[in-house]
Formats: sequence, C-alpha cells, structure tokens
Amino acid sequence: MNIVTYPSSILSSRCESVTVFDHNLKTLSLSMIKLMHELNGVGLAAPQVGVLVNLIVVDESCGLDKNELDVMVNPKIINSSVMKKIQTEGCLSIPFFSTPVSRYTTCVVEYNDLLGNRKVSEFFDLKARIVQHEIDHLNGITIIDTVSSRPDDLLYVNT
Repeated sequence: MNIVTYPSSILSSRCESVTVFDHNLKTLSLSMIKLMHELNGVGLAAPQVGVLVNLIVVDESCGLDKNELDVMVNPKIINSSVMKKIQTEGCLSIPFFSTPVSRYTTCVVEYNDLLGNRKVSEFFDLKARIVQHEIDHLNGITIIDTVSSRPDDLLYVNT
C-alpha cells in the first residue's frame, strides 16, 4: 500500500459511503494504520491510499498510545465550536508542503465503527484539527484547496 500524492485526481474525488462492514474493511483500516505509523503521520483517509470510501484513521500519538487511535467509517461533523484557530498543517499526500489552515477548535463527529455501530464523539484542539483534515479528504478537499490567493500564506518546507 502506497500514499497517493498530489496532484492525483483521486485526491479531489468525493468518497462513497460504506455500507458493508466486513473483513475487507477491517483489513483496509489495519493497513492504513500501519502505513500512517510507518510514515509518522497522525491521520490518514482512504483516498490517500487510492480507495474512495468514507474511512479515516486518526492517532494523535503517532502510535505511541493505543488509546489515542480512532477508526471512523462514514464520519460526519454534526457540530463544531464557533471558535477557530489558524495553524500550519502538512499532509502525507503533499510532501514537503505546509500552509496555515483555519479549523474549528472543537468538533462533534457522528460515525460508524468497524462493526457498523453508530458512534458520536467530541474532539478538541489538535485531534479536532486532524479529524477535520481527514474528513476534508473524504470530500475531495486538500490543504492546497484552503490556500488563499496571497503568496504570503504559502509555506514551503524543504527537506
């Protein structure tokens, strides 16, 4: 499994809802978690591995704390804070690039677990930012789409 990189059209495609909660979905999520951890990422969405389904994995701890790992199927933000914060974000699908992105500081997400059970969770601060970033991927939105037309807003990281 490899990361799909910009400017692949897959990254601008909307994903389909998951309706079958089976072994294949679990296998996909485990592969995504493994890849995310290998790349020291904190989140990964299915389109970033070339699969156009509504599935994200989020781990603010980068694999250091198993209690931080969230797997969300068909996630949808149902509520968010009024307050937003601008922070620099990067993306595994857009290597060597980062940019300031405005995100809600808190969000409430409705989703299914891998068995299809409905869940609702509230996320704060960095975890809320990661979840919003990954849900954007499911809707065909990347951090490049959030960049304003002012060149001062672009931050390029050369490594």
